[in-house]
Amino acid sequence: MMKYINKGFLCLAIAGLGISATADEFFDFESDNVGYSYGGSAVVVAGGSASAQSLELPATSNSSGYVPLTPIDQADDSTTVQFDAQWSDSNNGDFGIGLSEVATISEWNQFGPYVAGTTAGDLLYRDGGSSLKLTTLPVDFSIHDWHTFKMVLSQTTETYDLFIDGVQYATGAAYRDQGTNEDLVTLGMKGNSDSTTGFARVDNITVIPEPATLGMVAAFGGGLLFIRRRLMI
Repeated sequence: MMKYINKGFLCLAIAGLGISATADEFFDFESDNVGYSYGGSAVVVAGGSASAQSLELPATSNSSGYVPLTPIDQADDSTTVQFDAQWSDSNNGDFGIGLSEVATISEWNQFGPYVAGTTAGDLLYRDGGSSLKLTTLPVDFSIHDWHTFKMVLSQTTETYDLFIDGVQYATGAAYRDQGTNEDLVTLGMKGNSDSTTGFARVDNITVIPEPATLGMVAAFGGGLLFIRRRLMI
């Protein structure tokens, strides 16, 4: 069964203490999820990074897929979103993977912060403010291997810091989502309209709340860790 921590559930668990805290959210994909789609063309398939399955978007023409997230509030700073990603090693079709204010992402201009693998094998990230400008990373990555991406968001300034495999490659990269909702609500995947073969995959999607919220949770660490452990079973 898919592992998933429900934010609201943990809030209810500590409501009696008079504390408002936001738990993290975690998606990985297990054998009984194979063939399942959260939306669009992306489906759970065998073959993942740490687990044996992942969410795959095939390179059909102008394909898109998405996973709904518990909304990341626009007023929250330093919320972290982390995921593992892999692009196919040939004809990967300019896939983008990132966050959006749009629940059913279908267009490139609906992305906020995102990374993209290209048919040339390059890896790029968004740093364009209101435009969709992409910046090529200064390091060559083997994009058909799994890599871990971490985006530390500053939503009040619409910027993010980008880490890949634990190394920081961008500070204060600018984005501006073209959606109508100020909260980030989706992790989306998007293929180029010229795509005909290949795929992109994501696994181990994790949303970690801002440090101030984590600090409140840590103050009651023992009991909350027990609750979290129970939820992860």
